Amino acid sequence: MSPTVILLTAVAFTTNAVTGAPTPAVGGSASVDSSVPVEVVLVLDASSSVRYGTDAADRDAQVRNVTTAAWAVLGALDEAPGIDARVAVLSYDKDVRILAPLSAVTPATMGPDGVFGQALGDPGGNLSARAASAGYAEHLRGGDGSNWETALAEAHHLLG
Repeated sequence: MSPTVILLTAVAFTTNAVTGAPTPAVGGSASVDSSVPVEVVLVLDASSSVRYGTDAADRDAQVRNVTTAAWAVLGALDEAPGIDARVAVLSYDKDVRILAPLSAVTPATMGPDGVFGQALGDPGGNLSARAASAGYAEHLRGGDGSNWETALAEAHHLLG
């Protein structure tokens, strides 16, 4: 089965086909005998169209909107019972940047020093000096062009 691409406002993610499935338990309720592997690539738009407005507050709001959506996807995958998720994060303007390689979604990788914390900044949407100079926020600061075709091709490549 080929990968599926789902677009969510300024966040896109691509998933590989999921193998394994919940099996019915006695009494009709579903249970999961083993975890289901899911691989996701979050593709974040860092072009100037996301960075509309001329003042810093507008630009900061756009970073918060995109990173909040990305954190919501990570949180849902982390909390989903029976899901063994690995996620990569990339952003694009005229260039494509891999902000986080395909990594397991765990408390450590979602922490401030984890791969997703470095790629996306504070999950609460606060833009500390560190978050604003790293990962997605840094790429968005100078974003120009919109090479989404290469970004989606790179997402498929990351999924192998």
